[in-house]
Amino acid sequence: MGLILIAWGIPALYTLANTFFIGRMEMEAIAISEQYETIGVILEILLEMFPLAVLALVARDLARPENVKRVMRSALLMQLVATVVL
Repeated sequence: MGLILIAWGIPALYTLANTFFIGRMEMEAIAISEQYETIGVILEILLEMFPLAVLALVARDLARPENVKRVMRSALLMQLVATVVL
């Protein structure tokens, strides 16, 4: 549950910051930023699909807690890296 909240929370904070800075831009610059909206939607889809894949891996190894912890640690690190890099 925590991973899903983190996976949805980090992009939401990024969107909030992005909207704030777009609001401070000139009119011409806003037109340029709108061209990147498609890329933003694709990235959002990818970042929202990631926790579902992790939950599938966790469900597969639910009987082995050590594997679940390893998957969750790896998933958290990968989600943070993907969010920051993308």
